[in-house]
Amino acid sequence: NFDKFTTLGLDYKTALRPSDKYISFLIYRQKMKRQSGILMPIFSLPSKYGIGDFGKTAKEFIDFLKESNQKVWQVLPLVETGYGNSPYSSICSYSFNPYFISPERLCELKLINKKELNSLENSNKYIDYGALYGGRIPLLKKAFSRFDKNDKEFKAFLRKGNFKDYALFKTILELNDYKPFYLWEDKLKYRDKNDLTKIEKDNKETVLFWQFVQFEAEREWKSLKKYANNNGIKILGDMPLYVSASSVDVWCYPSLYDLDDRLISNKVAGVPPDYFCADGQLWGNPVYNYENQKKDNFSWWVNRIKNILHIFDYVRIDHFRGLDRFYQIDNGKSDAKEGEWVKVPSKELFTEIFKSIKKDRIIAEDLGIIDDGVRELLKYTG
Repeated sequence: NFDKFTTLGLDYKTALRPSDKYISFLIYRQKMKRQSGILMPIFSLPSKYGIGDFGKTAKEFIDFLKESNQKVWQVLPLVETGYGNSPYSSICSYSFNPYFISPERLCELKLINKKELNSLENSNKYIDYGALYGGRIPLLKKAFSRFDKNDKEFKAFLRKGNFKDYALFKTILELNDYKPFYLWEDKLKYRDKNDLTKIEKDNKETVLFWQFVQFEAEREWKSLKKYANNNGIKILGDMPLYVSASSVDVWCYPSLYDLDDRLISNKVAGVPPDYFCADGQLWGNPVYNYENQKKDNFSWWVNRIKNILHIFDYVRIDHFRGLDRFYQIDNGKSDAKEGEWVKVPSKELFTEIFKSIKKDRIIAEDLGIIDDGVRELLKYTG
């Protein structure tokens, strides 16, 4: 396509020999700044403490990328996981996983001591999430007990109030023996304002603790991303299409999902049977109610993508085909054999997204059943 050569100042009014055309094409490709990188989940980084984190070995991986002349570090979602420990079924779409907080960094800050740090050492080849929960959360609480609650940076973080709902959710979850929120008593399930105020007042330290967890995780991530960017490495993040049925998102915005009066999913997400799986895949995430989302111009989606692009240089949308049509199954089914495809108002959705977000920072995963509808959406969104 010779129209693309105009910006290079090439005179293509006179005929070019085949070799000239090839050289011109190579120049054009250089202008595109083609890059390569590596996918490395945070949890897979080497660690003495049972799981990879935002600390020393993450910086060492960035050094490795730089030495290897790589330009992109792709990560899996950084969100806090729910039941089953999958980042694709998160309890909060905008959170950080508390396990990614570096114990060594907490020791440097004198929030834990060397003995406490050494107690976390774990030589297991695989991540033991049960052991992590049993050891890491109590240690984070110990670190918080030594943290200066009047720290100016922390105070400013609290004033933003970004993680107030998250902290309340985590607090009530603990008080209810980790039952899903739709099994809580009605006043808490339906977010009665007076009851939430009482919970916050009666459990002030716990609510503050969970905000501290997000404060420390966010601070460490920002420092790590800055280190990457300063070394010429861009971070490609990952955004799950769905959230967990028991999540801050569903609790705070139930009308955005297909739920019954008890706030339990009517339909759940998955994919139909294929060559690889005779029963299909039954994921169990609640599906979106796009008719309700239209009413406020898809603000939840717009804010979600805005937020994720604050913490990453680029973002990959997982299961992008689900933004053209998604597959839903009746809640309670044991497999995904019987379900239906539902159309998404995709062009309306992306029109709103692109009013405030640059499309060149978004990458679409094209895995799955890619049909003409998905191809058309890929073309429309660029």
